Amino acid sequence: MCARAPVSPISDTPDAVLPSSQARKATRRQRNSRLVLARRLLKSEPVKMKTIIGTMVGLLALAGANGVARADVAAVFADGHGGIENAGGGDMPGASPSTTGLGYRLGARLLIFEGYYDHTGFGGGAGVTRGIVGLRGGFGSNDVRLVLRAGAGVIDEQGGALTGHMPGMPSREGAVGRVGAALEGRVARMLLVGLGVDGETFELPAMTGAFGAAPSTVGSDVFANLHVMFELGV
Repeated sequence: MCARAPVSPISDTPDAVLPSSQARKATRRQRNSRLVLARRLLKSEPVKMKTIIGTMVGLLALAGANGVARADVAAVFADGHGGIENAGGGDMPGASPSTTGLGYRLGARLLIFEGYYDHTGFGGGAGVTRGIVGLRGGFGSNDVRLVLRAGAGVIDEQGGALTGHMPGMPSREGAVGRVGAALEGRVARMLLVGLGVDGETFELPAMTGAFGAAPSTVGSDVFANLHVMFELGV
């Protein structure tokens, strides 16, 4: 008699189903882990989250209030400014804080949403560059207006402009949150002059260089300025 080879049972589930089922389970696990991480982040910094949310809700309410200045649906703008900075905290002994500076700002807005690129130089290779996205509200008339803004973005410090000006200090890029107010008057159809104050909180990474090493920095500064703005709205 000839021995028969054992016959393996036939599975009702196709081979392609198992990998796809495992992939779906892995995707669900990854999504759940992201949700857990997000909840932990929200719980870890409740004060900061409440401050950010409160600021944005306040600006939204103000933007919808009566008396909003001539409301262009969209606008592009450019300004030149000069002012005095009060920077907080130097990283290195003997470093001198930057004071007076000149710069420019280029930006655009749509309704209450605004984005701009900003650079201010303080001489000797020291300067600050920012990219900000946020909210803006304007109040008053077509001739005189009060502007309030709040936003967040990235900041690039050159030559220790914010943490203590010292030759040879490398550039550092970090995160920034910024609020500001300005009183502006129209001197021509597309030209305004104004007085503004901007305050910010920033975080910069640790750095090393010929001068030595400095730890990561969390600081703040206030910049009071006079500016001339060209604005084209539709």
